[in-house]
Amino acid sequence: MEKLINGYTKILGIIGDPIEHSLSPGIHNTLCKYLNLNYVYIPFKVSSEQLENAVKGLKALGVMGFNVTIPHKKNIIQYLDEVSKEALLMGAVNTIGAGGAARGITVSLALEGVQSITILNRTAQKAKAICTMINENVKNISRSDSLNYENFNRYIEDCDILINTTSIGMHPDIHACPIENLTSLKSSTVVCDLIYNPSKTAFLANAEKKGCKIINGWGMLVFQAINAFEIWMDIKINDNLTNILLQKTNS
Repeated sequence: MEKLINGYTKILGIIGDPIEHSLSPGIHNTLCKYLNLNYVYIPFKVSSEQLENAVKGLKALGVMGFNVTIPHKKNIIQYLDEVSKEALLMGAVNTIGAGGAARGITVSLALEGVQSITILNRTAQKAKAICTMINENVKNISRSDSLNYENFNRYIEDCDILINTTSIGMHPDIHACPIENLTSLKSSTVVCDLIYNPSKTAFLANAEKKGCKIINGWGMLVFQAINAFEIWMDIKINDNLTNILLQKTNS
């Protein structure tokens, strides 16, 4: 039996542009169904020009909480009443209710105690800014450079974990790859791509041919959704439901 939406139904959602590809509604509405909560999670397409109005509108409508995806993760900070220290440090917001993917992941890795981090970006200045922030606020472990073929293969010779945080290779441009030739990649390197559609990007396929363990963005998507849901509802999602979500969204 389908859930009945009525006058008591509370609204959750996600804003972004584009938003049609988002799988977050499926995850969150599954959580609501399993937990028998009278909530519905809706995707809202919001242009950059309408971001401020959208935030005001969501607040006025009493939306209980919402996620933020590209391209708004950074710009939305200026329109929020309160921002956590972690979000300010990362320079990106994902959950509003109770990014910046490269920046967010770098902060998390630094806080977890990794020994060194190298950030390669097509715009070297952006990578340098992230490194400066990490080195000044967490610890001096990061370095930066521009993203090109020569630098890429020089830096990855000894890396243990390689993470692609760009959108290159995401549907519909599934044949695109941030780096075509992984000459220097070791077979023992764990390679992750934050893209989840397609489930195996050209980047991951190339790494797999080198014998590397590969990980796509499914897990990050699901656990990100779970963390947001726990913040909104002030509950703890159990491992059984987490596993259901992982299997459901990866099928």
